[in-house]
Amino acid sequence: MKTNISKLISLSILIVVFSCSEDDDQSVQEPDSPIESIVYVAGLGFENSNFTAELWTDGLQTVLSNDNFNAEAIDMFIDGDDTYIAGYQTNNNDISVATIWKNGVPSTITDGTRASSISTVFVLNNIIYAVGFEANQNGINVAKLWENGVSSSLSDAVNEASATGLHVQDSDIYVVGRAYNGLDFDAVLWKNNVRIDLASSSATETAEDIFVSGSNVYITIEQDREKLFLWENGTTTLISDETISDGINPSSNDLFVSGSDLYGWSRLYN
Repeated sequence: MKTNISKLISLSILIVVFSCSEDDDQSVQEPDSPIESIVYVAGLGFENSNFTAELWTDGLQTVLSNDNFNAEAIDMFIDGDDTYIAGYQTNNNDISVATIWKNGVPSTITDGTRASSISTVFVLNNIIYAVGFEANQNGINVAKLWENGVSSSLSDAVNEASATGLHVQDSDIYVVGRAYNGLDFDAVLWKNNVRIDLASSSATETAEDIFVSGSNVYITIEQDREKLFLWENGTTTLISDETISDGINPSSNDLFVSGSDLYGWSRLYN
């Protein structure tokens, strides 16, 4: 039985900005130095009749995966000089295997016997956090959190679930995603592995992304692929009725929302 994941379009974009400064002992005030930036784009390519995980750095293409197998780059994180790309690649049995490419070198974090994939990667204090899903022996997708490759299950083994977003602050790990309730999917938050239901409706909902700043928690929730909501410390606000939000900045200088993406001072979410 063919088991894999395919998405026609998927891009994760991260812009790293830095400035050049002159010597501090200059007596004459110089104009502001030009700001330089590097644009990283990770996503899906097509090579040798297969989908490939790819990274573009200022337009320079790097194919991360073996083009004999399908693969996809879904998210990225840059920590100092290290670039982490997360997603999946299929194996000889055409099963998707959760994979992290660190500086272009792939590491699989599941054994490849059941389908798995990573949605988000986050690095803090030399710990690589990743979330996504892995199918169990009954073929049920289980929401997963990996810490340096060690997995923990966020959902039960009975109902379908997947994790889509992640933020780590101090000792707290925040994961968002969705879980099946018997009729449709609920948007959920797991804080330190404890589940919190974010919304209650007859619609299918997915918590797409999360950003945490101090005691403030911001989450985007997609409903029926038609509406996008912002969940802010327990209060839900409709920000788009077509899952497209152009430059909304809701009541916080720490957050920027564009599409279904959350931008904070320190992190770009996809």
